[in-house]
Amino acid sequence: MVLMLDDRSDLITSLSGQLAGFIKGMEPKDAVITSGEIVTMMCDQDLFDMEKRDFIFEDEESGEEFLTQSWYIDNPWELSEATSKHIKRAMYLPPMLVKPRKLTNNKSTGYLTKDPESLILGKGNHHNGDICLDSLNRFNSVALSLNVEMLKDITEDMLVDSEMQAKINSDPKRKEQHEKLIADSYHVYAYLVKNGNRFYLEHKNDKRGRTYSQGYHCSTQGNSFRKSIIELADKEVVEWNMNPS
Repeated sequence: MVLMLDDRSDLITSLSGQLAGFIKGMEPKDAVITSGEIVTMMCDQDLFDMEKRDFIFEDEESGEEFLTQSWYIDNPWELSEATSKHIKRAMYLPPMLVKPRKLTNNKSTGYLTKDPESLILGKGNHHNGDICLDSLNRFNSVALSLNVEMLKDITEDMLVDSEMQAKINSDPKRKEQHEKLIADSYHVYAYLVKNGNRFYLEHKNDKRGRTYSQGYHCSTQGNSFRKSIIELADKEVVEWNMNPS
């Protein structure tokens, strides 16, 4: 996690929150406190640096200014250019280029190189009851493709409204995350098109039985842009009969 802070820093609370997810058998609050203590001890051993920074915030209504102090984590280790690029390219698994494996139980995956995991979304929701694996297998087996012509003419930023764009630009971290998402997404788009423009998404259920695609850069349930660039790979002409018998 710290090595990913190659050319930037992050709040200690953010790093502790990520680390807390790996601590099992604790209440969330206790896990965050414990992870914060672990991070502090690692800093004491010079594994990375911590820095306190002052920030002044202005109340929009009263105009009064407030001073806040936050601790930030800095990565002191110098990485090679190749390693830095490799870390920055780390991302959520892209769609599959081959038909997914058949799901056979509630802990399985359609990916060929991924360890089995719960098909029920949400921490602590896993069970071995019926979740209709036939339905998930049917969703997984539908071949999809990207609308290349649309990708040539329209970018995702063109569909972001001015209010949201202002929020993104006002927060450096949020802007950085947004720009990385866009860059990673177009890397995935190019990869999929180069490899035949035919791919498959994995799907999971929530505890109420609703189905969600597990794509991140490509998703049939993403924002309006991401939904609009995906279409069926096997296309058919739908004929409209104006005078049905």
